[in-house]
Amino acid sequence: MRLWPACTRGADLIIAYLDLDEDEDAAEVKVLVEKEGRKAVLIPGDIRSSKHCRSIVRRAVKNSAGSMSSSTTQRIRRHSSI
Repeated sequence: MRLWPACTRGADLIIAYLDLDEDEDAAEVKVLVEKEGRKAVLIPGDIRSSKHCRSIVRRAVKNSAGSMSSSTTQRIRRHSSI
């Protein structure tokens, strides 16, 4: 499996995926990302649920707060109602 350019250029990732049968694939991608020296946070669940989507945004903001500017964090919070 080949990683996409964002990861190899230093991006940490939030990977939201359907947990029914994608756990193994998600874990494989996480290992590859971490081999590149980056962080990958796996968030299983159903993105048809607005509650779950808000949870994804909250975790993304929490996990990347140190790497985002405060104005970016404020915009995310304002537009996502978290």
